[in-house]
Amino acid sequence: MRPKGEAVAAPGGKPDAGETDIELLVRELDEELGVRPVDARVLAHVESVAVLEGVPLRLTVFTAGLSSTPHPAAEDHVLPLLKGNGMPAA
Repeated sequence: MRPKGEAVAAPGGKPDAGETDIELLVRELDEELGVRPVDARVLAHVESVAVLEGVPLRLTVFTAGLSSTPHPAAEDHVLPLLKGNGMPAA
């Protein structure tokens, strides 16, 4: 994720018709980072307004391990990875 003022670009997207939150997570992580989630759990649901577009949004926030090292497909996806204790990974 790269800051854009107070906004960040994060891997994610809109669900396909009939797609569950976990199915969306699996698809987006594969498409955008080339990884699969491991032991994914919903951490929170957030409803807000998109900072840049000014439209309503709903985020499902997950906690999960990753199947391998992520390789961002887009240059603006820079990941601040955290260890299990919440501290930045080296």
